[in-house]
Amino acid sequence: PQVSTFFKSIMAPRREIADHYDRGNDFFRAFMGPSMVYTCGFFHGPEKKGQTLEEAQFNKMNTVCQKLLVQPGDKLLDIGCGWGTLARHAAKHHGATSYGITLSKEGQKWCEAKNKLEKLGEKVKILFGDYRELPSKGAGKFKRIASIEMAEHVGLANFQTYLGIVEELLEDDGTFLMQVSGLRKGSNWQDTAWGLFMSKYIFPGADASTPCNWYVKELEKAGFEVASVETIGRQYSHTIRYWYTNFVTELAKGELRNKYPAFLINLWVFFLGWSVVASGYGSVSCYQFVAHKNTYTFPRDQLIRTEPIKDAPFSMPAKKADSFPE
Repeated sequence: PQVSTFFKSIMAPRREIADHYDRGNDFFRAFMGPSMVYTCGFFHGPEKKGQTLEEAQFNKMNTVCQKLLVQPGDKLLDIGCGWGTLARHAAKHHGATSYGITLSKEGQKWCEAKNKLEKLGEKVKILFGDYRELPSKGAGKFKRIASIEMAEHVGLANFQTYLGIVEELLEDDGTFLMQVSGLRKGSNWQDTAWGLFMSKYIFPGADASTPCNWYVKELEKAGFEVASVETIGRQYSHTIRYWYTNFVTELAKGELRNKYPAFLINLWVFFLGWSVVASGYGSVSCYQFVAHKNTYTFPRDQLIRTEPIKDAPFSMPAKKADSFPE
């Protein structure tokens, strides 16, 4: 697809996702690396202090779980779970029973292979389908719901439908974290050019990238109270710089160039390079919202932290096969 589907049918996102995410897992791991996470990482300190991309993504997963207040036994849903990294992290490091839903067949295959490799069994379940099909999947309600850079794809006209599904699936005392890649307020021609490029060549149909205030308004309109907002756009610049470096390094080996069209390869180098710059100087940004149902009975004291967020211990698999299931 080359244009936004705006009022999206159930089938429209399937076409959009297949066109982008099902081109091949090897293509994505060429720039995302072992973590297989296609979203903004969290670096501790402005100079990154020698942190790797994998550490930054681990930090992000842990921060998401901490902000959601995930406890052992909690039932967690990741809407648009990608390659399932958050679902596995929540199960392994925070004791959750995790569900993920994706429209990528290649992503689902990867998730299932990793779940088997890591012997997670019934602790992680990956569903195939559209977010609007979730109520019919029979998974029930969830104490914690995450949506990490998926909401941009639902379309402006469908945003209240999307948030309505989240509200329906979230337990009354549960928490919702939405991370979105957005735009700065007061865009100029440079910002507009980047947005038009992304819409035409990279993420057709992802027209719900907006300034921060729009998301707050939509969350409140849907019956949520916004507990916190964090801007992490500069973090994205560091993340994508790693993606760019990884991709260029893999290209030098020759295998990707032999498998994928030259236009796609050159497009991706341009996309990643421009995105480092755009997110670096604030043309585009990334926001992380924590919300809950706006009711009198919600236990708000649980959101008052008694101690700083602590990291779970980071470790990488000892063997490449543990990172890349075939």
